[in-house]
Amino acid sequence: MAERPKSRYTFYDPETYRIFVEAGQTISVEVEQRLRELDFYETAVSPEGRIAFGRKKGAWARVCLVAGKGKMIINGKPAEEIFGWLSWQVILQPFQVAGLEASQWDVEGEVQGSVLGSHAQKRALQHAIAGAIVKFFPEKSKALRQAGFRWLRW
Repeated sequence: MAERPKSRYTFYDPETYRIFVEAGQTISVEVEQRLRELDFYETAVSPEGRIAFGRKKGAWARVCLVAGKGKMIINGKPAEEIFGWLSWQVILQPFQVAGLEASQWDVEGEVQGSVLGSHAQKRALQHAIAGAIVKFFPEKSKALRQAGFRWLRW
């Protein structure tokens, strides 16, 4: 019998806002079915992609960038719920500067520090997304640096 996979992130059920699997927890059959319904299962167990970190003032972000369908999940919730549609478009600016379509990439991660949805958290997410783009496409580093999205070398 194959061993059950473990979740890479903590996921919240968007209908009940309750945690249904935590990072490192073995995924049960019921949770697997729910993750598949929400189309999050591959993100929950797939180790593929590039992980990068970003920070600004008191906020820090960690994102995993994977080629996909344009899903943006932050802290287990769709990003539009946390930041609003207009603010989320600002967070996606590193894709525009790099000449990439944000709709072809899945971004999953977490952000902490400062106030939820604050400017510092948005900038930390921009920094982390830009770092993940550079891991995929090192030649985009200069353009992202000049635009102000990469200011640290890590």
